[in-house]
Amino acid sequence: MAFAVTSILKMHQDTNQRLSTLAKVTAFNSQVALTFDDAKETTNVLSSLKSDSTIVFACVMRASGEVFAEWRSDTKTNKTIACDQQSDNREQWFSRSLHLKEDITLDGELIGELFIDVDLYSAWVDLFVYLVILACLLLLTLIMVAVLGLRLGRYVTEPILQLATMAETVSTTKNYTLRAMGSGADEIGHLVDRFNEMLIQIESRDSELKTSSRGLRTFSGSTNS
Repeated sequence: MAFAVTSILKMHQDTNQRLSTLAKVTAFNSQVALTFDDAKETTNVLSSLKSDSTIVFACVMRASGEVFAEWRSDTKTNKTIACDQQSDNREQWFSRSLHLKEDITLDGELIGELFIDVDLYSAWVDLFVYLVILACLLLLTLIMVAVLGLRLGRYVTEPILQLATMAETVSTTKNYTLRAMGSGADEIGHLVDRFNEMLIQIESRDSELKTSSRGLRTFSGSTNS
C-alpha cells in the first residue's frame, strides 16, 4: 500500500514537472511568432509538443482573447476540444485530463496565452498494470516463503521438538536406553548424534553404578555372615 501511494505521488510530481517545463518552453518559443503575427510558425512550435504522447491539444490565444493558432494530436484528435479560457488544473489529483495555462510575455508585457490539454488515461493504465504486476510478485513471494517455512518446519523444527520431547521423557522415566531418531550429516543430525552419545555414556555409567552397588551388597552380606 505504501509503495502504491509513493508511486502515485511520484507519477503526479514527475508529470507536473514535465508538463510545466514543456509549457514554459513552448510559451517562450511562441513569443517571436506571435509578435510578428506568424500563425504558421506558431503552429509549428505547438506541433513540437507531439513528442509527449499525453498531449492531445494546444493553442495560443492573443491577449485580446482571439484564437491565434491551434494544434491537435494526430493520434488522439478530439474535435470537441476548443481553445478557451479554462482554469489551470495541473495540481489536481486523480484526474484523467489536465488543462495547463501559461502566459506568453515579451519584455514583461502579456501578449498572449498558451493552453495545453493532456490525456493521462494511458499513464494511469500503465501505473495500474505496474502495481498489479508488483502485487502479484509480492503474493508469489509470500507463497514461496510460506512453502519454504513449511519445509523448514518439517526438516528443522520437528526434529528439534522431537529431541526436546525425548529429553523430557528420559528425564522423567530415567530410562537411558532410549534413543532419539533423526541422525544425519546436517547440524540437526549432529545434535541428535551428540544427544544419543550422551545417553550411551549415562547408560554405561548407570550400569557400572548398579554393578558396583550389587557388588557392595554382596560383599556386605558375606561379611555379615
